[in-house]
Amino acid sequence: MPKKENKRPALGRRIGWMCLIGLLILWSARAFGQDYELEPFRWGMNLEELNQALKEKQGSGLIREDKERIQIDLQYGPFKTIRIPRGKLAALVLAADPSKSGRLFGYLYDGKLVGKITLFKDTPEIYPEKTIRQLKEKYPQGRLYRSYGTASSLPLFEYKTEDLVLFSTEKGILFYDPARLESIVKSFQKQIELDDIKYNQEMREKFSTTR
Repeated sequence: MPKKENKRPALGRRIGWMCLIGLLILWSARAFGQDYELEPFRWGMNLEELNQALKEKQGSGLIREDKERIQIDLQYGPFKTIRIPRGKLAALVLAADPSKSGRLFGYLYDGKLVGKITLFKDTPEIYPEKTIRQLKEKYPQGRLYRSYGTASSLPLFEYKTEDLVLFSTEKGILFYDPARLESIVKSFQKQIELDDIKYNQEMREKFSTTR
C-alpha cells in the first residue's frame, strides 16, 4: 500500500508563516501609527502632561522647549509658512537621552499643545510614499497636491476638519488644533502687517527729513 503523506509538517509551516506575516503587519502598523498619530497626546496638554503621556507610552524620553530656537518658521499648510519670534509660541523637542538635543516634536502656544510634527528624517521606519497612500486611505476626503517645480516628486496631502488640520510636506507630517492654529496665524499676520505699516511710515518720515 502507498504510504500516506504526512501533511502535518506542511500545515505547521503554513501556520508559522501566517503567524509571522501577522506579526510583521502588526509591527508595521504600530511603527507607522505610533510615530505620526496624535494619540496619546491631546490638544491643550501642558509640558508636564505631555511628559507624563510620553512616559506611559514608551517609558523613557523627555519633551522640552527648544530654548535655542529664537525664530519659529511655523508651517500651517502645504505651501504656507509664517515666521514668528519665540514667545507665546514655543517649539518642542523630544529626546530619548535628556543630554542630547533631540528632534522636533511640536509646538506650544500659551503653554498648551497646538501642533505636532513627524519628520521623515527622524523616523526612518516611515516611508514617505507609503505614508501618503496610507493617509489618503485613512482620510479619503483629504486632498493630494503634486509638488511641481521642486526636486521631489512626492505628492503632498492635506486634510482639514473642525477637529484636525493634518498635512504633509516634503519633510514630514504636521498636525494642528484647527481653532488655535487659525487664531495664531491671524494674530501674527496682523502683527506683521502693523510692523510693515510702521516700517514704511518710518522710512517715509526719514526720507522726508533728509530731502
